[in-house]
Amino acid sequence: MPSVEKFRASLKHFRIPEEIIGRIDEGFEKLNDRSPKPQRAAYFTHAVATMDETLDFAVQRDVMDWNGCCKSGARDKASRAFAAKYAALPLAQRLEKIGEVPYMGTATLDDDGTLVVHAVSFVGENGFRCACPTYHQTTLDTPLPAHYCLCCAGHFRYHYQLMLGVSLQTLEVVSSPLASMGREPCVLRFGITG
Repeated sequence: MPSVEKFRASLKHFRIPEEIIGRIDEGFEKLNDRSPKPQRAAYFTHAVATMDETLDFAVQRDVMDWNGCCKSGARDKASRAFAAKYAALPLAQRLEKIGEVPYMGTATLDDDGTLVVHAVSFVGENGFRCACPTYHQTTLDTPLPAHYCLCCAGHFRYHYQLMLGVSLQTLEVVSSPLASMGREPCVLRFGITG
């Protein structure tokens, strides 16, 4: 979620109460997309912690999903082309084919019918690193709430829906480099809803 301005627009779009928006923006009122990356990272760290305290999971999921990156342009066209090329294959085979697509991770169907996505993993000298442009090169002093990664889940949900021709709903962030301080990779769980 590299865009402060898009995030603020999403808070209004999803009718987050002004009191909560005020708490999220407190101390960051002048921050914008041109602000230095460490300041933006501090803002998002504060914003997600505030959202965790004040909003239920479904609202957080909707807000963060809306902020997912790369939902247009070349990545969107590639996902649509994938869907057209492999539409006749059974779901399990399409999942295998997704594993061959750069930067789309790998996915399996769990025994309960949910889709588990092992998102792109970057490994650094101190463990797993986050793929998010805001935090990719950032070292955290404390864990970031896993709900921040609902934004990344929005990216994967969007593209997996297109590629698989199914409707998905994000159920949870199973693990995250940001929440685990680099000990665990990014793993996301989705329900197939249609």
